[in-house]
Amino acid sequence: MYSPMDKRGNLSKKLSKKITRRKALSTAAKVGIAGVVGVVVGAVGGYFAGSAAVPPPQTTTVTQKVTETVTSTVGAATVTETVTATKTVVSTKTITSTATAPATPTEWKPKLEPAEITVLSSPDCADYLKYAAEEFMKLYPQVKVEVVPLSWEALYPKILSDLQSKTGAYDVFTIDVMTLGSVVEAGAASFDKIMKENPDIVDPNLDIADFEPTYFGYGSVWAGEIYGFPVYPNHMFLYYRKDYFEDPKIKDQFKAKTGKPLKVPETWEECIEVAKFFTRDYNPDSPTEFGIALMFPTTHTMMYNVLNWIGPIRQSPTGISKYGKLDLYYGDYCTEDGKVWFANEDGARAVKLIQDLLPYSPDPFGSDYGETIAQFSAGTTAMCPQWSVPYGDFVKALAGGDLMKARDIIGVEMIPGIVDQGQLVRKPVSGGWALGINGAISDAEMRAAFVFAEFATSKEMDLIHWTKFVMPPARMSNWEKPEAKEVLSPALFETYAKSMRSLSYRPRIPQEPEMERIGNPMWQDIIAGRKPLMDGLEELASEWQKLVDQFKHPEK
Repeated sequence: MYSPMDKRGNLSKKLSKKITRRKALSTAAKVGIAGVVGVVVGAVGGYFAGSAAVPPPQTTTVTQKVTETVTSTVGAATVTETVTATKTVVSTKTITSTATAPATPTEWKPKLEPAEITVLSSPDCADYLKYAAEEFMKLYPQVKVEVVPLSWEALYPKILSDLQSKTGAYDVFTIDVMTLGSVVEAGAASFDKIMKENPDIVDPNLDIADFEPTYFGYGSVWAGEIYGFPVYPNHMFLYYRKDYFEDPKIKDQFKAKTGKPLKVPETWEECIEVAKFFTRDYNPDSPTEFGIALMFPTTHTMMYNVLNWIGPIRQSPTGISKYGKLDLYYGDYCTEDGKVWFANEDGARAVKLIQDLLPYSPDPFGSDYGETIAQFSAGTTAMCPQWSVPYGDFVKALAGGDLMKARDIIGVEMIPGIVDQGQLVRKPVSGGWALGINGAISDAEMRAAFVFAEFATSKEMDLIHWTKFVMPPARMSNWEKPEAKEVLSPALFETYAKSMRSLSYRPRIPQEPEMERIGNPMWQDIIAGRKPLMDGLEELASEWQKLVDQFKHPEK
């Protein structure tokens, strides 16, 4: 059985102190990034001005296929990584909006009645949405917008309770991508219906086709109907101490110990070797106490984090041949026809790769989102798999808030993967948020809520939430803008764009919350070795299959 603190004792009080997810996320907007955003803030004032652009297309397809081939060296072998945007069947339908755009106005500003709307927000969206609310109320002083942040653990039950009870206590809410099926079933409003019944509030520059199509289809569209607009797509990255990886002395030490050049790991096997080198118990000369910050708690973090290891096996050429194409209703834990697949040698391989990393992490079962951010920020680890928003925390802690200095200290790469049939397959877990609307609110609140959702996810605001709040852009038109690429970290942006075409996915069926409740502690028992590996995988797969079987696929 693995004991996370074997041979190493406890971390300092600073690291052992629990950090709430909200507190960890709140610092991202306080790094000093606001000082570099002036170039885009001016765009907000022009959001409603000069809107006589071409009306949005009435038909939008949410699937897109993009193939990228990358040749790289893994160990001693040269491998080819082929990245395809959609090997998926989330929806092969064309989404047709029945809304009619206003006829080329010189200035578009729909009429809204006085209303008060409350936005229930995840912590990582809250600072941005408060900013967006303030800007929105300048344009619509008759509409009062209050943003209420809640931790993920409290947010999701609160949203479902309010939707199911139809009390309408909250008008707008952030949708975690894998909870889409649950909120639709509970009573979220159809955006297609809102647009059809209120064509005057459809922005002529809405441009639904500009949202990144795979993410839009996964996080906002259910059974061919729109239930939200993307706030930001996200996925996990591998952060690493670039200053250490490029230090000649450290590189020489690694070569002397391993016979290999030190590089950022591309496979989990390479990551194990590098993490061991940067763990002081195994290398007294290491500049860090541990090699990698890992998080496998019994919270929702477990559900998504395991996919960084499961995903590349599931979506490898061998995995596709065994388990079929990826269906984004079921995600990577299931086969194309909805069978939980991992109670076999492939699932065992993923778990063993995780287990082999555990000795080189401070406290993998006691650490969650906030703890791993603190560990990397304190210089305790050389690597840290994390989401985009903590980059702000890392800049503040490791570079004193200096964005240019941070480029030489903090490196960003794709999450490692596996080599299968000569191909490097890396599938970082996807995430992100959309804005949904409560289906049980009044007409005046519904109209105000929809216009706010349009505003907060507009092209102008999409760019601002990247440059000011480190929330990646959902709008493809912003991907090529110099300020998007350069203002924070070119490496972070380039890795984000590259990873966006190669992700793993959680299930988004209504049964997902129950899958988490049952699965999170079972996964920890399996990974910690408290249960025999195959017995544990078989038990978990059996329990999950009972839940998946309850789901009626809307397209099959």
